[in-house]
Parts: sequence; structure tokens; C-alpha cells
Amino acid sequence: MVDKKSAEIDRSDIEEAMKSYYQDEPVKALIGLKVDTKYTDEIAKAVSLYENIVDVYLVTGDMDLLLKGYFENFKVLKDFLVKEVPKITGVKETKTMQVVTTFKEDGKVIDI
Repeated sequence: MVDKKSAEIDRSDIEEAMKSYYQDEPVKALIGLKVDTKYTDEIAKAVSLYENIVDVYLVTGDMDLLLKGYFENFKVLKDFLVKEVPKITGVKETKTMQVVTTFKEDGKVIDI
């Protein structure tokens, strides 16, 4: 069992590592949302209104909606996740994956 203090330290360490890695660089993220399915359409419409979110998909699997977003920096992504998403009725859980390297996007192979 992990005590609350250890979890807070681990979360803080992860946040510092992310800030250090991304600094003020733009961040691309894939964000999974687990939602109350009676609100799926409303949630999809709500997240679509954010200019940082460029794609919204209804998906199968552990998550219900998958968002693709571009953020000015890590802080802007964090603010979206901590301040904006919780305002949306019906969102039960989020899982965020930050893109480290893009190999192919929009049908185009990226030179590495």
C-alpha cells in the first residue's frame, strides 16, 4: 500500500521531470477520457471548443473519447487537465500521453 505522502512526492517528481524535459517547448498530447456515456456527445462538443484540441474521437477500449491536442508548453497542458477538464460534466477519468517523438503525422513520414 502506498501512503498519501509517497504518492504526492512521486507525483511532484514526475511533474518536475516533465517540466525539465519540455521546459517551454510546445507539447503534443493524446488524452483519453473515460466518461459517463449518457454525456458522451456533450463532452465531445465541449472539448471540441478548446482551440488546443485538434481532434476528438469516440473510441473502443479503456477510454471512451480520445483527444489530440497541441499546447504552448507543459504548464498549459497541465492547466487544461487540472482546471478545464474537471469543469466538464460526466468526465470520470483521464489518461494523458505526451508525445516524445513523432515518426509519421497526417500521412507524412517525419525525417528524424
